[in-house]
Amino acid sequence: MIKKSIALACAFALGACSNEEAQTNSVSFYISDAPVDNAQAVVVNYSGITLSGDEGDVFYPVTDAEGNETTAQINLLDYQNGDSYLLLSNLDIPAGSYKSLIVNTEGCQTHAGASAEFCYVVNDQGQHPLSTPSNKLKLGGIDIAAEGQQEFTIEFNLRKALVERGKGEQYNLKPHGVSVLENRTKAHIEGVVDEALLTANDCDGNSSFVYLYPQNDGAQPLADAFDPAMDDVADVVAPIASAAVVQNAESNEWGYKIANIVGGDYQLAFSCDAASDNPEIYDGLTIPNPEGQVHDVTVQYSTTATVNFEEIIEEVPAS
Repeated sequence: MIKKSIALACAFALGACSNEEAQTNSVSFYISDAPVDNAQAVVVNYSGITLSGDEGDVFYPVTDAEGNETTAQINLLDYQNGDSYLLLSNLDIPAGSYKSLIVNTEGCQTHAGASAEFCYVVNDQGQHPLSTPSNKLKLGGIDIAAEGQQEFTIEFNLRKALVERGKGEQYNLKPHGVSVLENRTKAHIEGVVDEALLTANDCDGNSSFVYLYPQNDGAQPLADAFDPAMDDVADVVAPIASAAVVQNAESNEWGYKIANIVGGDYQLAFSCDAASDNPEIYDGLTIPNPEGQVHDVTVQYSTTATVNFEEIIEEVPAS
């Protein structure tokens, strides 16, 4: 199957091959996840990936130890905060630029009354069907180098990609919020949050999140999560990702972690009142909340930056 994929890639993805063997690279793909609210399991059944070139598509299936095509049923919540699942290992892929990577699923049906056997979400009300559009998640392009080895992580930001339907009776998994990044470029951000911030401005203490934005000049308001395909919002800074503030069981400190982002310049903002953030539409939440809880950060490749949020105490001049 791999040899067949190489031959097809020569013919379709990269153009006609000469008598010489095409230059290939050894490539692996991992699955990882950013946490989601109100779900005990998010299970997806993967059948492989497709790489799309200018002339056509090449499918790389999930295989068992004997090389037979199979599927990989994965609970995404088992691979959070930088942990990952190896989906496809050491594929020989022709070097070149591919305009899109498609994640193929199996059994993630979209019709009414779909089965919850292969793809499903478990919440407080039980197990419910999870659908992907046509059993495909079409993502952005990737470049395969002409030499060396490469590893890519397919990162599911479930706060953006997982959409509840029918009051929790069914869920959709969308490409919005799923990204692909090369492992040697990825980085993480984590930090501690002052417990006093969780209940600031009459917040209930259970709705705190940290949002990640591209670094900006502050001229436009910071937006909550929304899908541009569903809600066209102008003149705001859309978040790249977000993470819930949770308590560490050992230290009892409150903190967050945003994993698997590309190293670079970012802005972080805290909100103590973001549980109602709908991932499809712009809710107009006030971010930051409280005011002033914003930090700029530069994170280097293959490192973890630390950014803490502390209560700002205004000093009152002595009378």
